[in-house]
Amino acid sequence: MEVSDPVQSGLQILAEPSSFSVRSFQAVFQGAFQSLLSGQTEQAAFDYPDLEHIDPAILKYCHTAATTYIIEAGKQKADKFIISTHLEDCKFNRERIEHFCTEYQIHKDSLEIMLGSIGRCPLHVTDVCWRLEYQIKDLVGKLKDAAKSLERKTQL
Repeated sequence: MEVSDPVQSGLQILAEPSSFSVRSFQAVFQGAFQSLLSGQTEQAAFDYPDLEHIDPAILKYCHTAATTYIIEAGKQKADKFIISTHLEDCKFNRERIEHFCTEYQIHKDSLEIMLGSIGRCPLHVTDVCWRLEYQIKDLVGKLKDAAKSLERKTQL
């Protein structure tokens, strides 16, 4: 699975135990899943006591990377093996990989439903004014063609 360099670097920061403890790591991914699936604002995703000691800029960067990774995994319908392999490349330890895979499996169905609904809109009525304007322009064009034909006939 391929992700952009900023996402890759955000995941690598999340993998560092010196930057994120196990509890803060779990809080970031729980917040990312909640913000995606429940429509919470990003600020609500940061309202965990375990995240208070982390620099807000780094936290936001890593939250964005985690959210992007979750979306990409859902979009590609990645299985546990693909996710594990990619997270190992990002220097995640076994415990963090297991936590992510567990969270992902819990929310996988909801995530796929949410991603499947993007881009689809219910049927809608075309604006009546637009249709009338289109028909008038079409009729004016036909009238001009008829006038030109009539003018040619009279000149002969």
